[in-house]
Amino acid sequence: MKEISMTAVANRFSSSEIYGLSMALIGISLAFAIAERSLEMFFVGLLFFGPGFVLHELGHKFTAQAHGCHAEFRIFPLLLGLSILVSFTGFAFVLFGAVYFSHEEEGLSDEVVGRVLMSGPLVNIGLAGAFLLPLLAGGPILGWIGFLGVFANAFIAAFNLIPCPPLDGYGIFKWNKAYWAFGLL
Repeated sequence: MKEISMTAVANRFSSSEIYGLSMALIGISLAFAIAERSLEMFFVGLLFFGPGFVLHELGHKFTAQAHGCHAEFRIFPLLLGLSILVSFTGFAFVLFGAVYFSHEEEGLSDEVVGRVLMSGPLVNIGLAGAFLLPLLAGGPILGWIGFLGVFANAFIAAFNLIPCPPLDGYGIFKWNKAYWAFGLL
């Protein structure tokens, strides 16, 4: 098994990418807090929805890199600001960043693009499955943590699988309808 150094992992992220992922985490938390008019929702966003979003995007990034692509998360500051404004209406709109990936030597096959797109929802499906353990363990605290983890990640996966641009589901559906349907199961 090939050993990966911390320097190699750190070199996979630009400073603007780290800034963008951090802003996404904070932006999601603020959007939920403002939309629900609740400080508790800031922490729910910070602990469940934000990490689910960030890990979803990292799933895309690392899958693209595994296929030899350059991949980087980019935040859209205008959409981030708009999402905060929209949240005052009671709706948390959090579509303000994405991983862009490309291969310098050749065009990407539909299969590679489909796999990269599918990796984000699969991360959330896996996280939702992991949060089933505390949910099933029961008790007020573990049950609450499990419920929020399952709900946040299932929601992120299901939303991203909607077959409408610019969401992941659009590209996955075009590439392979069976994989798309699998993601919805």
